[in-house]
Amino acid sequence: MNLMYKRMLPLLLAILLAASFVGCKREEKNEETTGIPIQNDPPYSDALLSEAEETIYSLVVYTYRTAVMDKITEKVEARLARFAHRLCEITAANPIPEQAYRSVLTLLKNDGEGVIDELLTLRAGEDVGYEKTRTFYLNLTYAFGADRVASMLYEVCLLIYDAKYEQAVERFEIYQYPWYQEEADALAAEKQLFAQGIGKEAFSALVRCGTAMAELLVTTPEGIADTFSDAEMLEVIRRLDFSKIDITPAGWELLLSHVPSGESGSYTSLLSAAFRESGDLSRLAAVMNDAVKLLNSAKEKLTPGDIAALRAGDRDALVSAVFSRFGEDDWALFASVTAISLDNAQYSALAEAAYGEAYLTYKASIGEVDLSTLRASVGSEAFLQNLSNYLAGICPAIAYEVKS
Repeated sequence: MNLMYKRMLPLLLAILLAASFVGCKREEKNEETTGIPIQNDPPYSDALLSEAEETIYSLVVYTYRTAVMDKITEKVEARLARFAHRLCEITAANPIPEQAYRSVLTLLKNDGEGVIDELLTLRAGEDVGYEKTRTFYLNLTYAFGADRVASMLYEVCLLIYDAKYEQAVERFEIYQYPWYQEEADALAAEKQLFAQGIGKEAFSALVRCGTAMAELLVTTPEGIADTFSDAEMLEVIRRLDFSKIDITPAGWELLLSHVPSGESGSYTSLLSAAFRESGDLSRLAAVMNDAVKLLNSAKEKLTPGDIAALRAGDRDALVSAVFSRFGEDDWALFASVTAISLDNAQYSALAEAAYGEAYLTYKASIGEVDLSTLRASVGSEAFLQNLSNYLAGICPAIAYEVKS
């Protein structure tokens, strides 16, 4: 990806997300003002729906052949056809202009297999670039709107649970092995947790806000000052509605459990497994809502100067400015999130086995900083180092992996 595209992509994503919010508000205002109901686009033609189902089916088959096995029996073929039909129904609900929908099909035909390859590589824990997936997401957002894309992703997740459940039940009926019944029961319980512990609105908000903020923070959008001002970028960020991300601790634990952890046997995969087995994943999930509230509060206090710092890649200035505006409620949330007690002895043993003396040297360099010392140092030259030590002290093994 060339440098300008890399710089433009985060802002484009945020603008597309914000534009969908603006569009929704505009429609509501027009209906109230004129009394004329807003009509949805007419349903798609039978020919276009047939093309859509054929396109989606081909990608479903490609996924099965790539991820499961090349041979497809008649029974599997029928199941894949049902799955493709339901996927088609998800994409065709709440129709958009037919030309836009046709452009989505063209996108699926041209880039679908490449996106599937990237996602399967991610699932396998391998390092991979996500340029095709990111571009694909942007194009879908442009066609459907950010909220609809996020809602479709939620519906697809439920559909995947159904497909896996059906497969497990079929295996049990054929082989009568009890573990297939256990697998089916576990999938049914997990689907219920996904639906009740997360929910469509919260999931959609998480996708919209999380994607936009991740892109803005990962990539530095300098070089676009002539196109968007700091104030305009700030307005885009402020439109991201974190308040709708209301997920139960069990829902957060489910989401966090699916975060890719690297190749099997790697340090990160071992660390992730230990994190789950120790119960620390549950402890992290319990403070995630406070973390979202803190992020939302910090977002509301951002200034154009903070955006200038982000644009210039001056993360130190941005972090210092954000913490300088913390009120008592913010510090209470920060204390809640960072007070989490983790099984650091186990994680440090894994880090030492993986990195040896380098990790031990790093761990010994972490100065002990408590919350009161950190707060007292806000605005001073010592603050950033104190913050680094304070956060690293929560889990040195994870801090070292992030730092490396």
